[in-house]
Parts: sequence; structure tokens; C-alpha cells
Amino acid sequence: MSGQSEDVASPEIRAPLPPGDALRRAREARALTVAEVAEALKLRPRQVEAIESGDFASFKGFAYARGFVRNYARHLQIDPQPLLAAMSEVSGGEAVSLTPPSNADGEMPRGAAMRGVPVSLAVLAVVALIALVAVVLYDRSPFPLTGAGAPARPAPPVAATATAPVGAPMPAAVQPAPPAIAALAPAAQPPVAPNDAHRLRLRFSKKAWVEITDGSGAVLLSGTEPAGSERTLEGKPPLSLVIGNADAVELLYGDRVVDLAPHSARNVARLRLE
Repeated sequence: MSGQSEDVASPEIRAPLPPGDALRRAREARALTVAEVAEALKLRPRQVEAIESGDFASFKGFAYARGFVRNYARHLQIDPQPLLAAMSEVSGGEAVSLTPPSNADGEMPRGAAMRGVPVSLAVLAVVALIALVAVVLYDRSPFPLTGAGAPARPAPPVAATATAPVGAPMPAAVQPAPPAIAALAPAAQPPVAPNDAHRLRLRFSKKAWVEITDGSGAVLLSGTEPAGSERTLEGKPPLSLVIGNADAVELLYGDRVVDLAPHSARNVARLRLE
């Protein structure tokens, strides 16, 4: 009877299984290969094998593994929530500070930690300190600025005229003393401008999720950005970006606009900027 038949395409509902085993059985029930799933999810075959074997530690972070499991389950048209709940139990309730984009509709994660903010504030503080030092040195400069801003040269000292007695030998010509080197306070130097070539600027026309890490592995930005907001960041290249709801984000790297469309799949852009 049809009311008593079981869905062979969803073996994970028969008994509690580890998330990887449930996904593997569902894939095999649909006669799909690991390579076919990897191509559909834009993953490498070894990443799909790691998910099915439960090797979530091989991913960059536990949040990435959760996102991949969610996408894998939706690709197989099974409910991802039991699998995600099982992953949380395996991780011992580990707090997840980062949640990758959930699907192609641009559904944004909630509660992501803004770990990149302190780095941005530190950069701004350094720039402000450099500007303050430059202003102080400018105010203490011993020579006023003239013309186009170059320090005026000090006038050479005037040689004193001495009257020699009649018949006395004429003294040697008094040579003007060389101008003293103004070493007490160096001329004011303009603050060092940020490296525009490695500056990232992002504008969000809609709510979007972003994670950006630099070449040293530091997380510059991670979380959900509201519609109408902007972000300006700097970091050591290469910069790795993952952007959810990518069609709502305008990205500038240095002085050029970066088109996210060639790097997007299911409205999630993944790219690397040198």
C-alpha cells in the first residue's frame, strides 16, 4: 500500500545516522557519484568525501562544514535540520562564530561575530597617530613655510667689520660660518597614505553576508551587513572573499570595480584577490 511505503531516497529518516552516512546513503539511493555532487555544489570531490566520512575538522572552520552539509542536503532534497542538529551534538555544543550563506536565495545567517572590527579600528588608530605626529612636528619647525610650502633657508650670518690699526697687517677675510644644520626638529612630513592598491570597498544595496580573510589568515570582516551600508578595509594580500547575496554587493579593489558574477554560484561569490 502506498501509505505504508518508505521513501528510499531519504534513508536518513529510518534511524538516527551520522550526517555523513545519511548524505552518502541518500546520494547512493539517487545513483549519484561523488564527482557529480561535487560539480553541482561547486566543491572538490575530496571535500564531498570528507563530508560523508564526517571529517569536518578538515574544513577551514566548523561553520563552513555546516554550510556545506546544508547545501548537500538541499541538493538531495532532504531536510538539513536533523543533520545540522546531529553535527552540533558531535561538536559538543561548540559555539559557532561564523555562518556561511545558506542557499541561493540569499538567506542570511544570524548572530555572526564581527571579528574583523578590531583590526579595522587598529588600522585607523595607527593612521590617526601618524597624522598627529606630523602636525606636532610641523608646529615646532624652526623655519616658516614660504612659497609653495618649502622651508625658507636661514640668512647667512653677516661678517663683522673690524678696523685694523694703521700699519697692522690686514686680517684674513672673515669667512661666513656655514649655516647650522637644523637638526632639532625635522621638517613636517605628510602622513603615510594607506595602500590604495590593496583597499577593499563594499557597498550593500541589500542585506548581505560577507567573510574576508587576508594573506596572514586574519579575519578582516565576518558577518551580515545591512542594506545601504558601506565597508572600507585593508589587509595583506592575497585576500579571500565569500559573499552571500552577491548580486546586492558592489566591490571595489583599489581603483577598479570587481565583477562578482563570474565568481558566483547560487548567488554566493567566492574569489581571491592578489
